[in-house]
Amino acid sequence: MAAQKNKALITAGVALIVIGAGWMFAKHQATAIAKDRIDGFLIRNNLTAQVSYQDLSASPFGSATLSGVKLASSSGSAVSIGSLEISDVEMKGDQLRAVRISAEKAEVPLLAMARQQRNPDKVLREAIGLGYTSLTGSVDASLRYDEQKAAIAFETSGDIRDLGTWRAKLRVTNLDAATINTLYAQSNNAAQLGGLALLGVMGQAGEALTRLSLAEADVAIDNSGLFKRANEITDHDMPSEGAAEVASAFDERELVRAGMAPSEAAITRNTVDNWLRKGGSLRVASNLGQPLPLFRGGNIFAPSFDSLPGFLVATKSRISN
Repeated sequence: MAAQKNKALITAGVALIVIGAGWMFAKHQATAIAKDRIDGFLIRNNLTAQVSYQDLSASPFGSATLSGVKLASSSGSAVSIGSLEISDVEMKGDQLRAVRISAEKAEVPLLAMARQQRNPDKVLREAIGLGYTSLTGSVDASLRYDEQKAAIAFETSGDIRDLGTWRAKLRVTNLDAATINTLYAQSNNAAQLGGLALLGVMGQAGEALTRLSLAEADVAIDNSGLFKRANEITDHDMPSEGAAEVASAFDERELVRAGMAPSEAAITRNTVDNWLRKGGSLRVASNLGQPLPLFRGGNIFAPSFDSLPGFLVATKSRISN
């Protein structure tokens, strides 16, 4: 019995060694394949000057992780990402059908970017004025096209230190495979030739795009960190331009003019006012029984809504804290 026990232990040990060696070999092969694909993508799309990374590792199950990623900006300062994972990739030929990208330890150097601009934009100036010399956090985004349902879904979430969090979901239907094929076929020309080629792409796909319908829209933000930082400013009692713009966008009278019942418009405005006074979470979620066509009568110049109040009414959106 002792001999059989020792033989079993030896067999198990050998099996573990073989499995470990196999895993290491598969991981090495997966990393080599991922590096070829990623480097090839960067070269073909002339992105090697804008995107760089220090190291790459991949799993045999289809995910790849880049570390030490740098994204060059127009100001000259680079956005850095400690770890960038690419997973859930699905391809149909050379067409990307699904992907998920998760960035950890991302940093945007706001102050360095502002110093390299002759006239920094308003948002950048206000952020630095609140003490945000850089933004650090994590971001997650996924995209999936379902050919059977002719639908594309986009989801994203993020957490920025001392600023806040967000999550959003958008799903659009009536995007058939023929339109996807047209967009892919013309995208390279558009990238190389610029704006005129892009207009050509939109022209070719324009009729199909007018059939798009919104199936779901759900956005939630939490500005607790930003609200706390803003309250530390001595002139807090003076309404900020940002708060005034938000309040104007949810004007009660405009909501009623767009078709919302007065009682519902009052609740909506009170919810937004509460968020402006206290900060924290604000969620806007559509409540559609069926997909809503984005254009009326198949005319790309006749959108189903042209303002935030119009969007809220058309999508029967609910707003909550």
